[in-house]
Amino acid sequence: MTTFKEISGRLIKSVSSDPSPATSGDMWYNSTSQTLKGVINAGAWSSGGNLSTARAQGGSSGSTQNDALFAGGYVAPAGTAATEEYDGSSWTSGGNLTTARYRLAGASFAPQTAGLVFGGRTTTDRNETEEYNGTSWSEQNNLSTARRALAGAGIQTSAIAVGGEASGGTATEEYDGSSWTGGGSYPNSSIGLGSFGATGTSAIAVAGADAVAAGQTRGAIYDGSSWTAISAIPVGRTYMAGFGPTASGMIAGGQSGPGSAISNATSYDGTNWTVQNSLATARYYLGGGGSSGTSGVVFGGIAPATNATEEFTEAVTTRTADLS
Repeated sequence: MTTFKEISGRLIKSVSSDPSPATSGDMWYNSTSQTLKGVINAGAWSSGGNLSTARAQGGSSGSTQNDALFAGGYVAPAGTAATEEYDGSSWTSGGNLTTARYRLAGASFAPQTAGLVFGGRTTTDRNETEEYNGTSWSEQNNLSTARRALAGAGIQTSAIAVGGEASGGTATEEYDGSSWTGGGSYPNSSIGLGSFGATGTSAIAVAGADAVAAGQTRGAIYDGSSWTAISAIPVGRTYMAGFGPTASGMIAGGQSGPGSAISNATSYDGTNWTVQNSLATARYYLGGGGSSGTSGVVFGGIAPATNATEEFTEAVTTRTADLS
């Protein structure tokens, strides 16, 4: 039998009162209450305010749980220009996109007052780039390659666009707040990648689909010039939400195969993936935003089409072991 010391490198201490502060992974025996206790990180999803309109395939972002942005997307029978802003409890209408479209991407870590979306589709694939100032959108220099079902990460002044249909699936472009330039090619041709990262020089893209499989598990990290493989995500998927910086991000929801929505949520700590509690509503083509893999929000998507919003919060919790 493996002991706690073999796992953690330390013995369980006997103390007369619970230590304060205690951090995740700590374990002790309270001799006063005669109980064995430990600290874990426990995350849970809760319902947030609904989007005004059920929709999917929009461009999304958010640097915290309380400032998410959802722009564009699909509302039958066509793409929409609508923008909605989330304040942590409810959604309100913002300025419309200049070009209504769906299957576009957003700079995933950008706040509401400095949003950025690009690419997408109308009746053709698009290369338009638009910036948001918290009130209105303005057109900027176009992507070099028009594409849909692409992924995005970063902020308004430092972002990347990666993968997507009509791009060969490997093209990476970097945005500096003014124009796009070519970056290092993604290792695999992919559409529907999940992505997160605080800048265009530190971003992660995972999963997605290629000509072989609809729900890949592989992923890579970008350093501003090239992509390097990271550990595989436990549950393969396409068309998921992603939020957070590279050292603490999350992937949630997605599609495991044609028409098959999933509820799995998985966080990343810079090295390893950890499966978290599942979304209440399985869905794909959803949006997301958040400050880290421990605090974020997802919204919209197809399950079928939904306006549901869910917030994820992870808290440090002390648990008492049942020794009976």
